[in-house]
Amino acid sequence: MKKVDVLIVGGGILAWVLAQRISRLNTVKSAVIISSRELHTSSLRNQSWLQSGLLYNLDDSVEREVAELCIFHGRKLMDLRNERMLRQAAIMAVKSEEEAEKKISFLRAHGFIYPNHYLNTNEAREKLGNDFLNSESYSKGSKFIWTPDQPFDEGGLLRFCEDSISFANFKFSSIKGNAVLKKNALTKNGYSVQVDNEEFDPGVLFVLTGLNTIRFLEPLGIEENIKIKARRCVLMKSLNFIDLKVPIFINKINNTNINTVKDLSGKKLHLLGDSIYTPVENIHQLPKDMNVTTQDKELFLQNFCQSGGYPDLKSKLELFLEDDNNFSVCYKTESAAYLPWIYDSNTFDQCGYKNIYMAGPGKATLAFHTATELLRIAKLGEGIEQTSQLRTNGNSEIKMWFEEKQTK
Repeated sequence: MKKVDVLIVGGGILAWVLAQRISRLNTVKSAVIISSRELHTSSLRNQSWLQSGLLYNLDDSVEREVAELCIFHGRKLMDLRNERMLRQAAIMAVKSEEEAEKKISFLRAHGFIYPNHYLNTNEAREKLGNDFLNSESYSKGSKFIWTPDQPFDEGGLLRFCEDSISFANFKFSSIKGNAVLKKNALTKNGYSVQVDNEEFDPGVLFVLTGLNTIRFLEPLGIEENIKIKARRCVLMKSLNFIDLKVPIFINKINNTNINTVKDLSGKKLHLLGDSIYTPVENIHQLPKDMNVTTQDKELFLQNFCQSGGYPDLKSKLELFLEDDNNFSVCYKTESAAYLPWIYDSNTFDQCGYKNIYMAGPGKATLAFHTATELLRIAKLGEGIEQTSQLRTNGNSEIKMWFEEKQTK
């Protein structure tokens, strides 16, 4: 049996940012990340966008705080690669001048230099095309503003984290294989982790990242302790370069994203982001199959081209509908503001299993925040910058946090 200080299951952005943060600690000398095809790695399946938080309701104190977390920790993620958030990366359509001013003031209050004008109709038409400006979703009072929301190469960040770890005085390895959690009375924590032909004993910290890792707890009989609401998300995602992202407001699907992309011939085409959300009935039985269905694609067209008021998009989208590779399926937590979630070891201590943590960033932009909070909760955060007092522990704690903030 191999002893290791920290063992992390998951191949997404949280797992790698967490490993990079741990490699900077003096108290931890070794770590292993385990990833496999069975893991969903939703952060890599998602749209790969760094969010500024402007999609939140800035009049709500809770949502405003999460928006601030997005800016602060989005910058932290960019700092890892010595990059900066762009000032004018995307366009947002809002319903009124009053709403536009709120969002612009928010950006300025957080260090962004914003132009003293909105995009005029001609500028918006040049960027968006007539499909969107002529739709029923926009009124005469709609305003178009620049936002820092931007494409984010999460795969590149993962590679950077791996390179960064290699330069630390830290023993680290990444393994691809099928992990199995086992009861083991010979270890101080009461369990070990089998990965193919190797067995590991994580002495300091064992972290399961992402919703799909809940099932790894089944051999210990404690998976039912995890109470999380989730939903299945179908996204239309092009592998080609994304030029522009436009969050829009329409009747049935709020805060939906329209991407303008270039196809291989260089022609601009419009693709759509989050569209289909289906509640997950049993979080403990998330399917391994992540394929899009014919029904998904039909509903996609119906949502945008009929309910969304973009009938002219149908002919442009049909070519993309033929290729399943243009779609992505992932699972997200169902909370009002996509808060990070962390189940700390107290959840499992009463069952006799120590130092087990489960966590998810809620959204990839908050991966740095979630990693920092987890290390603080695990009392490994000495030397790690403490950036927020937000504590989460599944949806029940998320709800409590919302209620507490709203009463202040």
